[in-house]
Amino acid sequence: MNFNIHRNDLLPSLSKAAEAVDSRCPVPVMTGVYIEANEHGLRLVGSSYQVTIETHVSSDRIAISRHGIAVLAAKSVLEIVRKMPEAIIEVESLGSSVRFRSGRMKLELANYPDREDFNLPSPIASEGQLIDGGAFAEMVTRSVYAVMKEERGGALSGVKIDSDEDKLIFMATDRQRLAMVCEPSSIELKKELVIHGDHLKLVRSLLQSGDEMRFRAADDHVSFSVKDTTAHIRLMNGSFPRLHNIIPSKTEALITVLSKPLADAVERAKITAEKSTILFRFGDGEIEIRSKNEKGDRTEEFITVESIEGDSGEISLNARLLTEALKANDSEETLIRFTGQKSPFILSDGDESRGIHLLAPMATEEDYWK
Repeated sequence: MNFNIHRNDLLPSLSKAAEAVDSRCPVPVMTGVYIEANEHGLRLVGSSYQVTIETHVSSDRIAISRHGIAVLAAKSVLEIVRKMPEAIIEVESLGSSVRFRSGRMKLELANYPDREDFNLPSPIASEGQLIDGGAFAEMVTRSVYAVMKEERGGALSGVKIDSDEDKLIFMATDRQRLAMVCEPSSIELKKELVIHGDHLKLVRSLLQSGDEMRFRAADDHVSFSVKDTTAHIRLMNGSFPRLHNIIPSKTEALITVLSKPLADAVERAKITAEKSTILFRFGDGEIEIRSKNEKGDRTEEFITVESIEGDSGEISLNARLLTEALKANDSEETLIRFTGQKSPFILSDGDESRGIHLLAPMATEEDYWK
């Protein structure tokens, strides 16, 4: 393998491939980046078995004098290319090593001897379906925050993706909260998909404004292609809980409030909150946010609302979860559907058909807020 390429053409593709590599993998060759120079240009692949990122540099941006394959330690090769001058780099395989040369600088990296054992992705034999990249990225942001963060979260560490009547639906929960996001889409899924939250964030990082993405699905994995990059992701095993039946249909009050003043008040109350517990009380055209702790610290703040329909009420909530839900809701105004003191607390941007953010109430003693 021997080719010449500008450092600025190699680095972006190399960075994307290296992002999928897990340095803790017990198989040494899989801690590397697979580099293949062929008639189409340069192919770079990084993999952790669960997720693989494959990128390409087209032949018009590289001068290849000899085809070949190398697998180089991901961390080392990325660091080397980052620190090389912004100029043409010559990359040449010398058998057991690969040499990088630019100007008067020369450096060699070990070439993994078992590179033929590198686990390359299996392409999905399907034309796939097109997705608006910006809409997909927004759906990831508005849902993935609610996945279970524990290492053994099972399917709850993932986002469930489904389609229904020209809508794409993302759903995530950690049993304390639920995020459900819906967007109009022509995507038709043959079955529900559960994809790890971290892997969806990785796909989101590949997207730029205006990008169109091609989506393909197989029985055990899916792929997302953006321009010259494809992410191959293994689907999660295990059953995702049925969640639609936990969303209350009843409504005791509807409150419309400006999102930023509410989010700021919750952030301040969180400072003095014991175990992040706050009181959310509403009535007479305002919301009261209150917190306290065992040291005697207290916070009390009142916020004027845009409107209230229904009776007054109160509920204990987790301040951290409420802050994250408000951020994910990402709307100038927030519509709160109050369904009862001991029932789920529901936020939306005013249109629940586009999605909701649901919080379970916190359990407190009857006289806790007196």
